[in-house]
Amino acid sequence: MNKRDLVLHVGAHRTGSTSLQWRLDANAEALRAQSVAVLTPPRKDHRDTPTLRDSVRALRDVKGRFPGFWYRRTLKRARSTLEREIGKAESGTTTRRLILSDEMMPGVAFSKEGEGLYPEAERHLNLLTRILPDTPSEVHLVIRSYESFIPSVFAMRAVYVGGMPPFDALRNTLTRPERGWVELVDLLAEVFPSARLVISRLETVSQEKVFLRLTDAKAETLDLETPSHLNAAPTLEAIQAASAMTPGSYSPDALVEEHAGGRRFDPLTEEERGRLRQRYETDCRRLSARPSIRWYG
Repeated sequence: MNKRDLVLHVGAHRTGSTSLQWRLDANAEALRAQSVAVLTPPRKDHRDTPTLRDSVRALRDVKGRFPGFWYRRTLKRARSTLEREIGKAESGTTTRRLILSDEMMPGVAFSKEGEGLYPEAERHLNLLTRILPDTPSEVHLVIRSYESFIPSVFAMRAVYVGGMPPFDALRNTLTRPERGWVELVDLLAEVFPSARLVISRLETVSQEKVFLRLTDAKAETLDLETPSHLNAAPTLEAIQAASAMTPGSYSPDALVEEHAGGRRFDPLTEEERGRLRQRYETDCRRLSARPSIRWYG
């Protein structure tokens, strides 16, 4: 493979990741002309793309009488799959920058037990390092206020995964998370110690600027129009409909579209919003004060 910078976009859920990935794909040829290659995961407008998340999950779930054998075999297959997809992305060009973007790199945003943000992150990220072809030079992450992030992620998980308990059953742990953005950033720094961490705040940094920093490309050659395919937030009615059905027995995309005109899912009290807002502002100050982080917020 060509010597190039490997750049990870750890796309936290509900932080504009789909919009960013849409722009990456829409500009793939223009980026290739600037020696930038991109790999993005499945989304609403293309669900069948090979993805890093499947490889990491396969490694995580290795079982059987001879786990060492199956682990090595699964790891070899995962590396081969990623190498093949990178080869397609880089075909015909010398790449100076390879961007891998996926919101599932750190695993699920929270479990059904509500143990704080990204409970699988340590295991998933360490498994990811075994699959990647190079050591990342940059890791990009966009963060979002807990008061909007938590309800939004719960709504998506309730519909797209299903089988979630009611929000009230997880209220105490979701509104007082043990782990938050600071802990996730700490883990990224630990797993990728030589990478530059680029952290952006969703509320104050435009998606266009996130895109340009990630790609390190010249804006005048790119199309920065608003994406046409976005993951709409499930309404209260969509969540209620999903909770009444067996996971896997319905199309989440169709269910979200069917109930698109419903009520916004808004489960937090004013006291909870205030507490989560204060936690977020404190976390942002802590992150922005770190000299090891390139902070935009």
